[in-house]
Amino acid sequence: MKLVFWHWFWLSFMLLLWSSQGLSSDGLALLALSKSLILPSSLRSNWTASDATPCAWNGVGCNGRNRVIYLDLSSSGISGSIGPEIGHLKYLQNLSLSANNISGSIPPELGNLKKLSLLSLYQNSLSGTIPYELFRNQLLEKVYLNSNQLTGLIPFSVGEMINLKSLWLNENMLSGVLPRSIGNCTKLEELYLHDNQLSGSLPEALSEIKGLRILDATNNRFTGKILFSFENCKLEIFNLSFNNIKGEIPAWLGNCMSLQQLVFVSNSFNSLVVLGAWSIWTHRNACVFDGATPSISRALSATNDERHLWEMAGARCLSSLTSPVHEE
Repeated sequence: MKLVFWHWFWLSFMLLLWSSQGLSSDGLALLALSKSLILPSSLRSNWTASDATPCAWNGVGCNGRNRVIYLDLSSSGISGSIGPEIGHLKYLQNLSLSANNISGSIPPELGNLKKLSLLSLYQNSLSGTIPYELFRNQLLEKVYLNSNQLTGLIPFSVGEMINLKSLWLNENMLSGVLPRSIGNCTKLEELYLHDNQLSGSLPEALSEIKGLRILDATNNRFTGKILFSFENCKLEIFNLSFNNIKGEIPAWLGNCMSLQQLVFVSNSFNSLVVLGAWSIWTHRNACVFDGATPSISRALSATNDERHLWEMAGARCLSSLTSPVHEE
């Protein structure tokens, strides 16, 4: 009888041990993560410890070796916070938790995800600073941290994201300077910084980012002059409004043949500059070009009705345009 009891006990123990180890390490990490990251019951319904892998779970995707490579729980009604367990998903490439109600800080353990190429945490209630470790990932291509409550500095390690194409930090409460190391992000195409509390001069190192298409630094506390330049300009959107930038508007803007939106409202520019075939007087800092900018000869001969239509389309400086400048 005693032998039967011990046999049953040992079998039960082994079954319990097997069941606890049956789920892969990635699955265990996700279950641990779900203790702090609160998922709605409809989403969590098939997150079960009895599965061998989490590859069929809602929001989870795996590679051929059953390792979790993406976790997409965006717009899912999630609350809570992101626990350090996220750092155990070593093969994760895409992480999207955007448009939820996640609070707390960004865990530095995200820096352990060396294969991560997409990080999307926008439109949450994340607070605290951006971990230095996060920006040390050389494979990150797209980082969306906008529309949160992040404070503190942009880490100098931003320059280590050498494959970065999109960096959205807008609509937070970030302060300090834009690190000069940003110039190491030579593949960067989109840089959104607007609606923060950033200060100092925009670094000359921005000149190293040859393919930058969008630079929006609206509504910060930037000062100084524009020292960077893009001789083979690819800019499509260039917005520095509501800062305290001074000096001349750079002449290299005349080379920006793809420019669709140029907005310098509410700064301290004070010079007449030549931008290709057109000139802008910016003494009152009310110059906005949005959409196709009319040629200067066309603008000067335009009727009042045409000017009104252009103004509605975004050209706010037509009344200040000067005569064409001869180009040799």
